[in-house]
Amino acid sequence: MTTNEKKLLSLFCWICTLIVFSIITLSNVDRIRSADLAEKKYTDALEKISQNEKDLTELKERLEQLKTEAISENELTASQTSSDSASSIRKALGKEGIKPCRYQISGKTPNETVEFSLQCDTLPFLRFLKSEASSSSRLHFTYVAIKPIKDTATLDITFRIRHAK
Repeated sequence: MTTNEKKLLSLFCWICTLIVFSIITLSNVDRIRSADLAEKKYTDALEKISQNEKDLTELKERLEQLKTEAISENELTASQTSSDSASSIRKALGKEGIKPCRYQISGKTPNETVEFSLQCDTLPFLRFLKSEASSSSRLHFTYVAIKPIKDTATLDITFRIRHAK
């Protein structure tokens, strides 16, 4: 082998070595970039999780607060007797200018209902229903019968109400 061939062979080996090291370096740089991106994703996810945990603790506190409010409201509703609800309904009817013809409490304690019979115009009764729907009295109408009285603008109305549980 001549000196020029030795130099060319040596140069070729160095170039091949340089190419191999360049390929190895570029693949490692690509791995490092993908590792950096993955690390950023995971840190963002951890921040979101920590934020969600804060929100979750706030929601748990709000849930406990609502539970205690609901329990106290249920105790208040349960302590109200049927005669109390009858008097509050009579007051609400009176505000609309309706005077019940009769009312009675029927049923046993857990399922007591208050039945009202009245004769009135349509508009005052509708205003009463609207006021009861918008109030927080938690009453359920279990029966409603409305019959028009012949040749008049009044209605014969019978309805039963019980407390919500």
